[in-house]
Amino acid sequence: MRLSILLSLFASITYADLIVLSTGDSVSTAVGTRLGFEIDLLPSITPDFVGDTEQTWLGNDYSYQGYGGFRFEHMLTGTSNQDGLTDALTRYSPEVITILGGYNDVAGEASMASIEADLDALVDYGFAHSSAIILVANVTTFRYGWAHKQPRVIEWNSTLLSNINARRAAGQQIGYIDNFSEIGPESTAADGLHLNGRGAITAGRNWFPVWQPMSIPEPSAFTLLAVLGAALSITRKVKQ
Repeated sequence: MRLSILLSLFASITYADLIVLSTGDSVSTAVGTRLGFEIDLLPSITPDFVGDTEQTWLGNDYSYQGYGGFRFEHMLTGTSNQDGLTDALTRYSPEVITILGGYNDVAGEASMASIEADLDALVDYGFAHSSAIILVANVTTFRYGWAHKQPRVIEWNSTLLSNINARRAAGQQIGYIDNFSEIGPESTAADGLHLNGRGAITAGRNWFPVWQPMSIPEPSAFTLLAVLGAALSITRKVKQ
């Protein structure tokens, strides 16, 4: 009992008021692709999802900055009627930025070098204008009418992994989310590109295990003593 109380209190100090900004293409707009933060964080924590677009699911509001048709370049600069990260970061101060995109880039004909350059611009801007941890998901399996693009999916995911590994080696707080390995063809929608409900929930759950090890700060002695004191106090009250 005492240990569980202490862990719960410490977690609330560590994760309270977590602000998450999700950007991406139409795949990222499914509520499930963000819901994993709430499923996998401890029950006392509810992340604050910020962004210009909002959905309501089970009575909760989930905001985000993703739009159908967006490529990486749009996620940065936006379009004539939809803002990208350059505008969003003037209004929001996220602690975590999630990027679930690349589908439209890979489905097109742009070279891998061009796609990577657009992603670099997006990620570099995020680091330069926020203190957020950045998580980037790879692209899942293309099926049916999109199956001929599958070699590009494989090539992009390899390019992305090398990019993220180089950034991590340079000390950047960035994580690689391997949705491709976790989300099989049975979790792809009938159009062969988007995720069905199962796929969206899996994508959502994949964020937290990568983010968590990067985000837990080294607790100060004062914090540990304060939490321990609170835990002991609550435990005494429970016994009474």
